[in-house]
Amino acid sequence: MTSFQRGLTDPVVKFLNDEYQASDSFWRSLIDDNRFFLAIRNNYLNAYRHGCSFVKIDPNLNSKELKCSTASKYLVKSGSVVSINGLIPCDSLEMYEDLRSENDRQGILRNMQKYAGPEAIGVTELLKKNINVVDVEVAIPGEKTRVDLVAAQKTDLGHELVFYEAKTIFDSRVRASGEGIPEVIGQMEKYAHALKANEGLILDSYRTVISNFRMLKGFTGDRLDFFENIDVDKLSLCLQPKLIFVGYTAASKKDWLESNALHHEKLIGALGKESVFIGRKTL
Repeated sequence: MTSFQRGLTDPVVKFLNDEYQASDSFWRSLIDDNRFFLAIRNNYLNAYRHGCSFVKIDPNLNSKELKCSTASKYLVKSGSVVSINGLIPCDSLEMYEDLRSENDRQGILRNMQKYAGPEAIGVTELLKKNINVVDVEVAIPGEKTRVDLVAAQKTDLGHELVFYEAKTIFDSRVRASGEGIPEVIGQMEKYAHALKANEGLILDSYRTVISNFRMLKGFTGDRLDFFENIDVDKLSLCLQPKLIFVGYTAASKKDWLESNALHHEKLIGALGKESVFIGRKTL
């Protein structure tokens, strides 16, 4: 089983900070662009937009290059997925996509938006409103699906990491007819088991991630200010993941609660009222 690991080593942080100072730096153009949400992985990063990964940034300390990749389905001109320092090469030298170019970025972002469903759009809205989000699209060992969000919440004792699974009110997995149990309940129970089994690794990883963000040149603004005020030695983990509904209007929320009261009661009965959120915009 793959262990849970997040964070950048000191040499990788130094490499990125040196890259930030370089002329015509793709990394600087990316970290300075507040349209993107940066997520730290295991010695690499992903930049997210519209609920999709715009680019994976994989620093190569041996070649002193950034290995960057973008899913081919998002590209406009190229079928290649490999990029060095922001350039995506293809067969014709005149036909490449430069991720540093605003025109090329806009083209890719427009393509990405086509793949963003209501859930992804809802998660993106939460990212805009919550500076305390630490990570997105989190794979937990032993689970095939990914948890949508991780946020750090202030407590009397410090900060607590809370994992959120996002669903739309139209998702069939939040309903079950008769005495049936909604599929999402089983999913949340598996997440809870995985969080408990990996508690130490998760805490160690996010202590490193928070420290990494503090050290990265170009990472500024409210999100950095929030991370600066976290005492990583007092970081804890909530072992009960939360279910948060996204992608609805006030009218559709009202209609859903009226027509799906039984399903709502099943969710609250299994997960607890404090773990099922509909109408909540803050994490």
